[in-house]
Amino acid sequence: MILNVLTEVARALDDAQVPWMLAGSHASTFHGVPRATNDIGVVIDLPGKRIPDLAARLPSSRWYLDQAVALESILSQRPFNVIDEHTGVKIDFMPLKRRPFSRSEFDRRVPVQYGSATVWVATVEDTILAKLEWSKKSGGSERQLRDVAGLVEAWGDRLDRGYLESWLDELGVREAWLSVR
Repeated sequence: MILNVLTEVARALDDAQVPWMLAGSHASTFHGVPRATNDIGVVIDLPGKRIPDLAARLPSSRWYLDQAVALESILSQRPFNVIDEHTGVKIDFMPLKRRPFSRSEFDRRVPVQYGSATVWVATVEDTILAKLEWSKKSGGSERQLRDVAGLVEAWGDRLDRGYLESWLDELGVREAWLSVR
């Protein structure tokens, strides 16, 4: 079910020429630490004027997408939801943040074949940094820290530790990183 929804959303985004990447738990899953969730986190680089292009590729007979809410969310840099009304799967569209780390994370995303679609996924290092940041913002989420520990264990020496180190202080997550290691 999630595979089918993600494949359809990937095609809609690509057809609308919206740069995007999979983030959060699904990115962790791609990198070897699976966690079940019924929503899909997708970072998008979508100017507000292009919302109708995306909406045209997600027909209202199946998808719930409030274009006015989407525009307000993009302008205020907050997530908005699209819901597959056939399956109940929710896609959390997160506008690309206007800060150096988010730009770096987005520029480093990698294409991965997922079923019949190409899916853009945050790198393992960027997934780790984002999860450390989410943990900090949520008061020390153990779930996020467990995901990070699992990614560190799964990737070991293949991690680009220099890249990780370069962002820890700017993101304010060095303490969380040290607690996981």
